[in-house]
Amino acid sequence: MQRHGLVLGLAVALFLPLAGCSSGQGGGGDNGGGDSDNGNGSSGLRNPLLAQVEDFAYQLQGDPVLDLEPIRQSGFDLVVIDYSADGSDESAFTAEQIAALKEGEGQPKIVLAYMSIGEAEIGRFYFDPAWITPDPREEPDGPFELTDEAPEFLFEPNPDWPDNFKVRYWDAEWQQIVMNYLDRILDAGFDGVYLDIIDGFEFFGPEDPLGGNGERPDAASAMIDLVIAIAEHAREDRGVENFLVFPQNGANIVDDDSFPPETVPDGMSQADHAEQRRQAYWAAIDGIGAEDTFYFGDADEDNPYDPQTWTIESLDSFHEAGLTVLAIDYLTQDVAVDDFYARARARGWVPYASIRDLSVLTINPTQPPD
Repeated sequence: MQRHGLVLGLAVALFLPLAGCSSGQGGGGDNGGGDSDNGNGSSGLRNPLLAQVEDFAYQLQGDPVLDLEPIRQSGFDLVVIDYSADGSDESAFTAEQIAALKEGEGQPKIVLAYMSIGEAEIGRFYFDPAWITPDPREEPDGPFELTDEAPEFLFEPNPDWPDNFKVRYWDAEWQQIVMNYLDRILDAGFDGVYLDIIDGFEFFGPEDPLGGNGERPDAASAMIDLVIAIAEHAREDRGVENFLVFPQNGANIVDDDSFPPETVPDGMSQADHAEQRRQAYWAAIDGIGAEDTFYFGDADEDNPYDPQTWTIESLDSFHEAGLTVLAIDYLTQDVAVDDFYARARARGWVPYASIRDLSVLTINPTQPPD
């Protein structure tokens, strides 16, 4: 989810850890354990640099702005941040600031820049207030509607984040914006990107099985193509060969069902087409981020234990392909945090627990970074 938008005040629910599971290592039937290693060092990850990542942090905003110094001083191996202190181009971090953050204080860091490619956000450098009404500079809380000046790629606002708008991400004008955004990130010296709203393909995809509006039957392929284009622009056009690409969520984009029969090329089976697309996607990315895998629900934080079995199995397939899985569940209570960390690490994933608006650097007292 994008984080500079409005934060909804949802009620906090109590979590219910797995009964009889004091260590957090769940049994085979609940997807709490598994046969994966307990860390990344021997997991067969294809990127040796990422194989050394044992912990990560994720912070996109602050009070009043994102402060890099606490992150720089922390012991995290990898961090995900916005490219800007407040989301605006005027407050974008400089190459010197990112270099200092990467060097760390006794702990070098891999630094990824958050970038949404499935939604447009008010306040970003590319967003023209004339696209919507009322003027967000005068009425920042909206609600907003598109004007006649809105570009073809801009779609309706996200009901949960009203200052974020769905986009037709296959549109050439939007893709040019994405590449301009990526250039800013590359110029600042980030190690890679953390791409949000990958699951936007579900919104525009077919009703069955994705629950979409049917506008783009090949929505999954179109999103994969955009991610591949991002990787190629960074690594080939800009010459940053080791630039890291991490999509967030949307692990089902590689499932056979995401490629309806009518989108399969003549002479190819659906399964073969899906396998081709899956391998192309996995070749372009270095890992995947995932939210709400074990403690899922409507509350902002501390939902009950409710493992998303299908998502967990999909993420395991990414890990088995040699990709790093960065897992974040939104938890604040130590027992649930410990349970989540144990379950994620048992699968070879890298866990982090924080608050949903990602406005603080969370160092969990029972799970500090090494």
